[in-house]
Amino acid sequence: MPDGDDLIGEMFTDRYPGSKTIVRAVATKEEKPMTIQAHYEKQVWGQPTIKTIRGVRTELYSAGCFARALGRSLVTIRSWERQGRIPKAPYALASTTAGPRGESVKRRYYTEASIVSALNAFSDAGLLDVRRIDWDSPEAIGVTARITLEWGNEIAAFNES
Repeated sequence: MPDGDDLIGEMFTDRYPGSKTIVRAVATKEEKPMTIQAHYEKQVWGQPTIKTIRGVRTELYSAGCFARALGRSLVTIRSWERQGRIPKAPYALASTTAGPRGESVKRRYYTEASIVSALNAFSDAGLLDVRRIDWDSPEAIGVTARITLEWGNEIAAFNES
């Protein structure tokens, strides 16, 4: 004779209790591994913009290009900037269009050298293809410091020229 719990369990295996609705099998959600694809190839980044800064024509890449190079979303890059995980963009130039409330908007721009230095910093720390970065780890803290130093040196060299 079956156990009482087994009998009740067998009675409701195909329908919800008190209903004619058939119970669907619970689909197990397979977690897809998110692949981070950082790119050193400039053609993947997108088209650079030529801007004249203090009389010097400079090839600059947008924040979206920087995000594509690191294999991250633009939202992630903005978040990292806000949290101080990466320094602010080396170049922030006024936009030709106004923001949603009519205020002036600054666009983030990066040179090829600044993108490559960030890629190298993440790569050397072993964080380039990591899905989630533990920003409290020594490697991540070192990445922040290295990018800050290298971008600072790049801006200083530009200012001296």
